[in-house]
Amino acid sequence: MGTQDVHAFTVRPPHVSGSEPNLCDPRDAPWFILGMPHLNGRGLNVGWILREAGHQHMFALGDIPGCQPNGLKDVFGRRAIPGVVSCSITGRADEFKEDDVVELVLAQRPSALNGWRSVTQLRATTGAILTVEVLTVFASHGGASNHSIEPATMAPELVAERGTMVSRRSDQIRWMGSKARREAEAKLQPRSLSVRISSQLHFSGAGVACYASIHDLFVTAEVNSNPDQDAMQVETRRVHFFGNLDSGDMLDFSIRSFQRTSEGRDSLVMISDARRRADGLVVAVCESVYRR
Repeated sequence: MGTQDVHAFTVRPPHVSGSEPNLCDPRDAPWFILGMPHLNGRGLNVGWILREAGHQHMFALGDIPGCQPNGLKDVFGRRAIPGVVSCSITGRADEFKEDDVVELVLAQRPSALNGWRSVTQLRATTGAILTVEVLTVFASHGGASNHSIEPATMAPELVAERGTMVSRRSDQIRWMGSKARREAEAKLQPRSLSVRISSQLHFSGAGVACYASIHDLFVTAEVNSNPDQDAMQVETRRVHFFGNLDSGDMLDFSIRSFQRTSEGRDSLVMISDARRRADGLVVAVCESVYRR
């Protein structure tokens, strides 16, 4: 298998002369051509861009103390894992096509001041834009199980700001997550999907359940719950996370859906929760808005 089969072609940005070198560092906003790794039958593969956005977010965190992401430590010297509290996607994946020339841009870097929130955008020369927002908190293992992951005690310069003008957006996301969790705990819906968690399929290199993999399971649950939504396209999706998983855990998904009219347009709203079967803990909640 040749290089072109597994990697995107990196190309020169528009208006860059042929004598200038191509951009190679993923954090230098390269332009590249969409192909097999980036697309599916509906347009952009949202799971792919979530992983890329998370990759940029984690490296930006490591830049602050000047280390790789796996070198982040709490005050006790334990590895500090950037755990995703929330991720959201805004934009239509079907606006991205094969061979589109795009750039991936870290539009807002995570910092202690903004509560460790990043904004990544995929921008095509056609004008299509898809935005990913990621919010993290530093966490450490309190024991051998991923169930024991807890907020890490960090050095002062790595403690997220709360209650300031700059952190207002992060504070709002946390509030929305708490509200969504309370509502999920109060409403027990029939299961639409049950999945056994696998370290091969659902874990990150840090040895914990990957937020992008859980997002993908929510998409599968939505398809199982309402096959008619396949004729529609997601315009926004937000997932909040509240716990982690061990390999072998069973995760049960429940969904409720309803129609909503906004700005004269009808949309299908699907609200899902994922519960850890061992103890019934709601580990994640998702809200997706579909439109034709």
